[in-house]
Amino acid sequence: MKMKIHSMSGCQLLLLFCAFLTIFLSTVAIGAIGPSVLTKIQPNPVQNMNQGKKWVAIVNGLSKLNQQIYVNMVVDNVEYLDHGLNKHILIDIAISTTEDGTNFTEIEGSPFTHNRTLLCEKDVLECDSVVIAHEPYIGYYGYMFNITILNPEPFIGNVSFGINYINDKFTLFELWFRFFFLVATFVFIIVFSVKIRTIKNEWNVEQKWTTVLLFGLIAYNNPLFPLEIIVDGWLFPFLDILFWASFIFLCLLYILVVFDSMRIDDSEISVKFFYLPKIILVGILWLGLVVVLSWQEFHELDDPTDVGQFSGFIFFTIAMIAALLLYCFWIIYAILSACHIDDSKPFLKRRLRFFTALTLLVISIFTGGILFDYYGPIENNAAEFLSFQSLMNLYIFTLGMVYLPATSQFSGHYDEEMDLEEEYVTNKENALRAISLDTQSSSSYSY
Repeated sequence: MKMKIHSMSGCQLLLLFCAFLTIFLSTVAIGAIGPSVLTKIQPNPVQNMNQGKKWVAIVNGLSKLNQQIYVNMVVDNVEYLDHGLNKHILIDIAISTTEDGTNFTEIEGSPFTHNRTLLCEKDVLECDSVVIAHEPYIGYYGYMFNITILNPEPFIGNVSFGINYINDKFTLFELWFRFFFLVATFVFIIVFSVKIRTIKNEWNVEQKWTTVLLFGLIAYNNPLFPLEIIVDGWLFPFLDILFWASFIFLCLLYILVVFDSMRIDDSEISVKFFYLPKIILVGILWLGLVVVLSWQEFHELDDPTDVGQFSGFIFFTIAMIAALLLYCFWIIYAILSACHIDDSKPFLKRRLRFFTALTLLVISIFTGGILFDYYGPIENNAAEFLSFQSLMNLYIFTLGMVYLPATSQFSGHYDEEMDLEEEYVTNKENALRAISLDTQSSSSYSY
């Protein structure tokens, strides 16, 4: 129970928040001036993409550092500016590869034929971009894409195709920063473990679960990520998904456990009634996330043109949304219940305020980043990767710092304060008991 947060003044906690934001914004700035994420190739538009007309593109000079390659299509919206369009089109995609840039061989299963939804908004000159193919692993020097629209209607006019692949400089940038955060995590775990062992069996909930999160942070930084680039197959991409989803699962469980533990006594915390319901709830989110992401990854490895949603996608999405809503209600209930802590527990109030403020800040930044990614003008730079990577690392490091054991000098002061709190509570209980006895005596006398 003796932690650094108990000895820190309000000014020191404010400085800690400022340091957190300063370092985070610095990483965002580094990412913003870093290498571009994608290398984009925009060939000339195809005029009047009539039935049977083919579009062929060749990309050479690729390496494993390019990681992935995407092909997308944008159709000019000429005929339906007044009322828009939503239509399925049938596309045939043949993919060939080469080791030397000259002799191409079609990949197994090619050509592929799939439906794509063409969505054209009213009063917009271009229809929404349609992803034609996604190769999640670069294993060859060059790729050739041969695309045919099998059922074009008269409205299919000019079509612009684009090819995007990961910039090899960004891959090196990503590898170095993942390595940096991984080393920083190992160093912090060693320091935290050495200091936390001094209190042995007196760990509180925050200290126990911060230790778990620190080891989960190793999975988030993924020491196996280089093998995902080097080795072909499903194993390492699946492990990357599993590590990422498991860390998010641990974070959600950690937040719920800490908030809920502050409103009840330590004697009421049990595996069956306290931890098990939380694990089941967050486990539903984890399972849905792993299934949806890994299914998509597996199918794209077999068929790079299979970029649609699978039949169970809606079911898992609804289940995750329902579990997430229940999780949010539980968090709100736990926070509101914990806010009624009386003045006899000032240290618990300080822990609650700090944890709530820091967690809400991180969730706001995380949610804002996701919304900005989907709806905002995201530039083609490394800021998104580095901001999310640094945010979670800084969050766990900050929690670990304030939950370290207090110094021996403060421990005595802490014990004195705790004795005063216990004395306050005991005197309050004795006073209430005396009032109750007086009331009973008065009632008996009146009778």
